[in-house]
Amino acid sequence: MKGDGKIIEALNTSDRQEFDWNGGEGIFLASCTNWSSRNIKLQQLIGSTFVDIEDATLTDNGGFKFTTTAPKLGIVLSSNTGGTVYVSVQGL
Repeated sequence: MKGDGKIIEALNTSDRQEFDWNGGEGIFLASCTNWSSRNIKLQQLIGSTFVDIEDATLTDNGGFKFTTTAPKLGIVLSSNTGGTVYVSVQGL
């Protein structure tokens, strides 16, 4: 494991949570007891704009592997209604 990443124990805001990333492969995991029709997505910083990573959106408990060369990532929860979402993003 590369050692970079972010663990957010209690995500309950729709504000983007940004963190540094040194590029490469990673794994994104999320769980919640009440998704309430929400989604959570992983974004990458390209230039000065955050853009969605393709196929990097969850609507239920689960995870995915991703690869990006971006220097910074962001996590966006579609709304703050519903249960708290627990998230982990770690480099491989």
